[in-house]
Amino acid sequence: MNKKEKFNYAMKHTKIVRFPKQSLATFGDTIVQYYLISELMDKVNKVRIREGKVIAEKPKIVVPHYLLDVFEGWDEEVKEYARKAFEEYGEDIKGLGYKFKNNFEKENIISSTITDISDKIKAEIESREENMSVIIEGVDDNWQVSLMKFIIELSMRSFPCNITELEERGFFNRMSGDKKNIRIEIDQLFKDVRKDKSSIYKLGKKLRQYGLFKEYEDKFFALFRNDT
Repeated sequence: MNKKEKFNYAMKHTKIVRFPKQSLATFGDTIVQYYLISELMDKVNKVRIREGKVIAEKPKIVVPHYLLDVFEGWDEEVKEYARKAFEEYGEDIKGLGYKFKNNFEKENIISSTITDISDKIKAEIESREENMSVIIEGVDDNWQVSLMKFIIELSMRSFPCNITELEERGFFNRMSGDKKNIRIEIDQLFKDVRKDKSSIYKLGKKLRQYGLFKEYEDKFFALFRNDT
């Protein structure tokens, strides 16, 4: 299989046995303990258990031009596929920026079946009332993709609650006001340039800072041609 086929295979054959009992926090970071179980590809009844933590930063309200590298602690190749998968599977959660860090801790190989190990871990974490723990049955040689699939699904589950809480606090209203103020600032800078050409560099810097250069590109370069 090529890289894309391996990625798709891991996505298809990943099973979330137990989800955390709480969503991602809206106004703070979230720590999820993961137990990722996978069968060794070349040995019978040999199961690898990987343990670690996924740290989800407080969700941020983002605008369409804003690019967010949402995965930290993954291989570069996996991160690239992850970003594409997040776009494909997470269409409904655009507008909020989630960022996740993978803190891998340890792994063990045990002689058993994946089902037996999964059931045993589930019983243990239930007895310890680990509300923010997840059990994932994944693909051994592409386990980071399996972990990433869980993150996307957790984000999609958390999104409605996060949006509701942000709306109740008026965060989206504030953002609309901020965007309006940015437009007013840009319009004023264009007026300033018509009076003093030396301020054009300040205008260009602000347009790039706000991610609006492409939108104002024609109007900006027209200033050099004295067309306005």
